Amino acid sequence: MQNPPMVFLSYAAEDRQEVTSLYDHLQAAGYRPWMDSKDIVAGEVWDHCIRRAIRQSDFFIACLSRTSVNKRGYVQKEIRMALNILEEKLGQDIYLIPVRLGPCEVQEDLSEHQRVDLFEQDGFDGLIESLKLGVARFGETGGERATSWLHLVERPHSLECHVQEYDRTIVQVHVEYPQIDGLRNQLLQTKVNHELTSQALTMFRQIPCTPGHKDIQEIDPNGLDPTKVRSWSITYRVSYLDDNYVSVEYRESITGARVPGFTSTRNYFLPSVQLLEINDLFDPATGYLETLSEICIQDILNQTIDRLSIESSDYDMRHIREGAGPSEQNLQNISLFNDALCIHFRSYSVGPGCLGKLSVEIPYVSIAHLAHSNGPIPYLIRQSQERGTS
Repeated sequence: MQNPPMVFLSYAAEDRQEVTSLYDHLQAAGYRPWMDSKDIVAGEVWDHCIRRAIRQSDFFIACLSRTSVNKRGYVQKEIRMALNILEEKLGQDIYLIPVRLGPCEVQEDLSEHQRVDLFEQDGFDGLIESLKLGVARFGETGGERATSWLHLVERPHSLECHVQEYDRTIVQVHVEYPQIDGLRNQLLQTKVNHELTSQALTMFRQIPCTPGHKDIQEIDPNGLDPTKVRSWSITYRVSYLDDNYVSVEYRESITGARVPGFTSTRNYFLPSVQLLEINDLFDPATGYLETLSEICIQDILNQTIDRLSIESSDYDMRHIREGAGPSEQNLQNISLFNDALCIHFRSYSVGPGCLGKLSVEIPYVSIAHLAHSNGPIPYLIRQSQERGTS
């Protein structure tokens, strides 16, 4: 199964209404648009979500207006990210498309790209033609779309129940989990899907308000007032999937909880259905824990002072150094991407709860010297390089 092409929409907040309309039209045309106000859910770290979405998108649309081109801030940061990704593409690839929402100047770093004027009568049709041509050129060159590795069963599998807790609170428990389709080896696919299902069952049973725990009673959901039902859910995202590796992020969300939910991960080497730990990726003789810890501590400090608008000298580093210190326990929550390793930290583990969950992305090429020579990282670097030269 091939997913629809993913289209990232970059825009200024003042243009949200117009961009939302573009989102709806792209979706109706068979594309998979992505914009922060629609695709980031409560509790997620928006900076991490945006970075990941830009990396995973097949196309990046810069929505330009008189407001956006004169505005400093995150819109310009998103465009810089897209320009960096564009450097890895072939010259004939269509990736970054400036779209003017109304008459305005086009900023210098986008001026060499042919634009689409959405406010003109045939503006949207022109945009669709560009997207179609971009997809076709991937096929002509034998290249891969950014999302082509996502061979997942279209409808998520799930486990669900309604329970009544000791204080008579009604809780809906919902756990989603992936199932893979399209592996060449069908027996292997069955084993992988069994492992993913078993992992979901384990997470389901570990939720403290599922049947089997003390003072918990399963009930019939029919007739319940939905406004009086609390939700405890775990959803997932697959950050990498091919015939050799799969990386899954599981995200917990609890309505009414003071502590934000966690992000846990599972990574598998598919040929043997082996669960990968961080020490399977790196050579212990390199002192990788110390290096990864130093990278994470500095990155988390930068994120913290940026979000809290403080000076680095005003922040007590002890919390960060303790939570991101050089131990497997601190650094074990990892996701694999096409070109980077992501390390996730629980809320409160490396800073105040107002920061939510924090993640650090580290390009593989910067830590290749720490990796096992026959492990995932050299393989993923080769795959990334092949995509860039195909």
